[in-house]
Amino acid sequence: MPRSRRFLVVLAAVLAAVGLLLVAPALLPTAPVAESTYGYGVSLDTNATLENVTLLVPLPVTANGSGPVVDAVAAGAADAPSGWAYDVVETERGLALRIRGDEVPAERRPDGRRYSTYQFGITVPADHVVDTATPYGEEPTLASVDGRRPRPCPNQVGDASGESCFDFDSWVYLSYDAPPDADVGLVLVNNGVNTYRGPGHAMYYERLHLAFDGPQDGWQSVDGFTSTESGP
Repeated sequence: MPRSRRFLVVLAAVLAAVGLLLVAPALLPTAPVAESTYGYGVSLDTNATLENVTLLVPLPVTANGSGPVVDAVAAGAADAPSGWAYDVVETERGLALRIRGDEVPAERRPDGRRYSTYQFGITVPADHVVDTATPYGEEPTLASVDGRRPRPCPNQVGDASGESCFDFDSWVYLSYDAPPDADVGLVLVNNGVNTYRGPGHAMYYERLHLAFDGPQDGWQSVDGFTSTESGP
């Protein structure tokens, strides 16, 4: 075989091998999903006792206006601190979790400070593989389908991880009596998670984080953070 022809054959073989390496990952089956769940939680911390407490925070809903977390909360299936009453209510801003308590104490710590954290939460199984890459509209989310603003993801360079991050606008309603120097924090987290057989998982994740001083009575606007992930 002439040398030039031999070179072309070798070159074609090399190109074919490189092409196979590039295409092979797309041909491999995706990792099977072992479990898909939705999670929703609210954490409240305070350094002073709160009285006559009412909180309204957004619930995750689909484009149709409801979702598994809403149904489970309405059925009374959430884990809530003793003395907290909760239900689902319709507000001018959409469906909300309403939490009420006559008193939310701040316990004295061994170092003499007063500080307590209270957690409300629920985990609900999904009846399908959760769309963690493009959840808005199809999956129950706090963020509306529109109104999300792209932003850099924390601790990420480029988009190699398959993660995308956004800011969005949200709201809460708080009403309680408290001393003027009370420091109160509220964190709300919502997610949908696929756990794979073998290592790894993928999720979409939403978070609201607020801090307040003294008594409160009214609606508050808040910036939300959300991230999405493609599967392995």
